[in-house]
Amino acid sequence: MEAGKSFDPKTAVDRLQRDLDAVSRFSSGGPGITRLSFTPEYRAALDYLAGEFEAVGFRTGYDPVGNFVASNVAPGERCAALGSHVDSVPNGGRFDGTAGVLCALETARTAPDTPLKVFSFVEEEGARFGSGLLGSRCAVGAVTAEDLKGYRDGAGTSFYDAAQGAGHDPERVAECPDHLEGVGRYLEVHIEQGRVLEDAGQEIGIVEAIAGVLHFELEVEGRADHAGATPMDLRSDAGLTAAETVVEIERAAREAGGAAVGTVGRVEMFPGALNVVPGRARVGVDVRDVSEERREGVVGRIVAFARQRAGARGQKVLYKERLRSAPTPMDEDVVAGLLEAAEGTGVVPRKMVSGAGHDAMMVAHRVPTGMIFVPSRDGISHAPEEFTETRYLARAVAVMVGAVGGVETLANPRRRGA
Repeated sequence: MEAGKSFDPKTAVDRLQRDLDAVSRFSSGGPGITRLSFTPEYRAALDYLAGEFEAVGFRTGYDPVGNFVASNVAPGERCAALGSHVDSVPNGGRFDGTAGVLCALETARTAPDTPLKVFSFVEEEGARFGSGLLGSRCAVGAVTAEDLKGYRDGAGTSFYDAAQGAGHDPERVAECPDHLEGVGRYLEVHIEQGRVLEDAGQEIGIVEAIAGVLHFELEVEGRADHAGATPMDLRSDAGLTAAETVVEIERAAREAGGAAVGTVGRVEMFPGALNVVPGRARVGVDVRDVSEERREGVVGRIVAFARQRAGARGQKVLYKERLRSAPTPMDEDVVAGLLEAAEGTGVVPRKMVSGAGHDAMMVAHRVPTGMIFVPSRDGISHAPEEFTETRYLARAVAVMVGAVGGVETLANPRRRGA
């Protein structure tokens, strides 16, 4: 293969598999992968990446909070950027985030003369310090040093202190956006984490928008009573109102249509004894959509329903918002370029939306951004069973190389037997 002139899918598949196997060794234990930010196994994964990038002439280093950066351009010079993350959830899979960084590495190998920066953002999952997309939020100037002191792990260590302990300088977090200077576009490959592509028999998805997330809690205040001595018609059972609301959440999301989804991830009853009618109940809700108006409509319907049912039982409902992020459209020109590049590899790409959050939705606030999805077997992610065929990753590399203009011809992986 002549670097920068053609794409050899077999070589890409072999190298990607080698990289996946190598990085997967860096885990605190099984099952699956556990690789939390700033741990020894996390640093070992980044050290591996540094060695591989340096082998193709890239300089490597870190920004003040610990975002890994590999580059073959001078600071501020015009370039494209690629990236994702290598931190994981506890007992997660080999591919989430890591596949995107390794695809960026393979793109750099294939087109080493193309002006590129590659990022591996720290604490994307939020699994250690409880705040997701933290590294990419720092990269766009959305986090202060005081914020970093407030994010703490289960042992009480702050992100700020952990970053300092790893040799970084989080007090200079305001300088993180400097690394995006000169970047004309940002591309991220990610496993789909769903089964749309697999069910459709398609290899490549081009993301048009990332859904906005709204997390909130509904707390129902009723009255605790003896489970045996209180007749059914004299109860103010907060648990029943909560249960009815859970069912309504599914109805509201289904009937809204589009990309709306609603999930109840936590239900708590108080005092939590089998022989006590719940006097209080708390429901934790996640509602997402690429349309903010439709998402707000779903949330409004849920809250109104809960209050109506609570009122019928003489109860109150408190609404507490925990997280709000706006839907993030991908750049139209970048999306068009990715669609063209995908078609140039001989596949018919699928236009998609992402229900999951990604670093790309933060970078998009500063840089024209696009995302490429590859199939996830059975839609499984954040679990040891997570799996994506390496040939799909090689296809994504071909698309990225075409999109950043690093090759003149793209061989078709399917025709070449990958």
